[in-house]
Amino acid sequence: MKLINKILKWKGTKLVFLMGKGKDKNADLIFNLINDFIKVKRIKKPLIGFKKLSVLSNDVLILSNNDFSTERIESFFSLFGEVLVVINSANLEKEKKIITLLDKSGELLIDFESIGKVPGKRIKKRLSYGFQKNADFYISDLNLSDRVNFKVNHKGSSIPIWIKDKNGKETVLFNTLALGVGTMLNLNFVKLAQKISD
Repeated sequence: MKLINKILKWKGTKLVFLMGKGKDKNADLIFNLINDFIKVKRIKKPLIGFKKLSVLSNDVLILSNNDFSTERIESFFSLFGEVLVVINSANLEKEKKIITLLDKSGELLIDFESIGKVPGKRIKKRLSYGFQKNADFYISDLNLSDRVNFKVNHKGSSIPIWIKDKNGKETVLFNTLALGVGTMLNLNFVKLAQKISD
């Protein structure tokens, strides 16, 4: 099993670990958004033993089930070269424990309203999303009519997005979160935004 662990680290397989409100829906959105651009697998629980073999051909694993002990999650994190924790929450009690497990190669994407509650841990990258202008993935020009449209602004680019879903702000936030994850995985921001609009 140690060989599998070494291969995952050597390959640079990344783990996207989702927590908070809508984590399963967000995991599905992320998977559907990035699967045309990168080899990705959605898993329901941390893999143990020979089940780890099933993930060796993937570049990214997405896990949204965090009903495990902090120790088991920490052990699972140690298998990967990079871990991206994605949080959509206002509570952050369990999430704070998970954030402290990230090492200096860890990354965090969190809703802007919660970013001030994050422990001051040294990690590789910490980005936010939301309706506030200071968010790294800033949502503007929101129009909630028959067809929802809005813009996502990131690093000087402003991309319009249209979706047919009528669930309003929550759908906009979830799609922006998925766009943020894809961008943090070094996928093209514009192409990802275009796929959301399709």
